Amino acid sequence: MGFPLKRTEADILVSAISVPREKVVSKVRKETFTVFKPGEYEVSGVDIKTIGGNCWFISLENWRFYFFTNGWTMPSEKKLEKLGKIDILFVSVDGTTENAKKTAEAAKKISPSFVIPGLTNNEEKDAANLVKPFLDETDSEDTVPAEGLILKKREDLPEETKIILLR
Repeated sequence: MGFPLKRTEADILVSAISVPREKVVSKVRKETFTVFKPGEYEVSGVDIKTIGGNCWFISLENWRFYFFTNGWTMPSEKKLEKLGKIDILFVSVDGTTENAKKTAEAAKKISPSFVIPGLTNNEEKDAANLVKPFLDETDSEDTVPAEGLILKKREDLPEETKIILLR
């Protein structure tokens, strides 16, 4: 979310940013399935669909992920109910108080196992300052960046929502 795409070996790539298609496609293998526009897709057992404005739901095997990208709007209660329990919510943060409040409210309403904030801009050097308002709003000021998140089974999921900062 937010940073320029580096060369990748992805099998599936969902691009919700307004970057020319050829710029994204040039960074992945020819076999990579790329999604550039809203809709519903099923690729190799992975379900991908847009839910509301700039919100993507992805499920694979037993895991359920929700992505709020730049300019997202909160889906209706009915749409959220259809999704069921979300394991990981990825959210775009931009450093503003308004975005932090809106994103924190959404995270509380959706109540996923994990929330992983990402940046809406390309200023990696300002990452700590851009994420800070969201951490403040979610009472997660003491959260430290982690190298990654590994989940092997559903029993690994916390009972209460946990904020994860990835490096």
